[in-house]
Amino acid sequence: MAGGKSVFPKKATAPKKVVKEPVTKIVEYTLMCLKCGDIKKANFYESVYKAHSIHKKIPWCKTCIKEFYSKYTTEYEDVNKTIYLLCRKLGIVFSLNCLKKIIAENKFHINLILKYISESNQYAKTLKIDGFDDGDHIDIEDKANNLFDEFEVTPEMILFWGNFERNEDFVYLEQQYANWERDFACDNISEKLLIKDLCITDLQLRHAIEKNDIKTANELRRSRKETLAASGLSPSQMKDAGNATIETFGNKIFDIENNEPAEFFEDRDLFKDHDNINSYIEELIYRPIKNIITDSRDFDTPKLDQLELDKKKNV
Repeated sequence: MAGGKSVFPKKATAPKKVVKEPVTKIVEYTLMCLKCGDIKKANFYESVYKAHSIHKKIPWCKTCIKEFYSKYTTEYEDVNKTIYLLCRKLGIVFSLNCLKKIIAENKFHINLILKYISESNQYAKTLKIDGFDDGDHIDIEDKANNLFDEFEVTPEMILFWGNFERNEDFVYLEQQYANWERDFACDNISEKLLIKDLCITDLQLRHAIEKNDIKTANELRRSRKETLAASGLSPSQMKDAGNATIETFGNKIFDIENNEPAEFFEDRDLFKDHDNINSYIEELIYRPIKNIITDSRDFDTPKLDQLELDKKKNV
């Protein structure tokens, strides 16, 4: 209606859509030791390498790095090889010049890991190198391995022991068997098989210890102990057997001394001074000394003359 209000309702309008701007979600990765799971930032060394760019820290805690260092030191007993392997493990540069400089300033190797990592960071920044591959390399081959490689494994060894991957295993087995064979009788096939099984058990125990497999190592120790006890070769049994042998020998000596004495002659002087040495001593030593001391003139030596005549008759 003109000039008046419309009797028809107003057309409803759709609500405006609110367009939300995309929000970039920032994910913060927690620094965590790759070995033990430690997350304390103060327990990590600084790093300048791209592989550690998120937190600028080496992703192994100081405690675990010390364990790596101790392990390599025990295996190689050489500071150059130890630091080289540690750098390879951590992915940081190895520099002989840096290491020589630190050792020259720190003869007692106090805080060697901290000093080397700090020095290597500065070295990597200066030369703009990144990672282990860009550093120096040394030969870490153990001399002992060369000796094992030169050891000839014969077909007889393989037939007797079986086939093992490392020459070192055959060296160990042969040495252990020789030790057993030296101390104990191996007169029959049963004794040889027993010693063979003990040697193989010792080798398996050695491998379990190398792999830090405590459960298997304990089982092998228990098996070896049971085998030794069943064969009468345990330390306590061997000790008792040794004491019994000593006691038996002592009893024999006791019987000999009481029942069959060595001196059974009634006339103890019968074989005393059989060569008449005392007579020579009296004539040739005592008599001249007596003449000197007492100023006597005992020059008559009929006894000595008689001794010479007796000696010629006996000849």
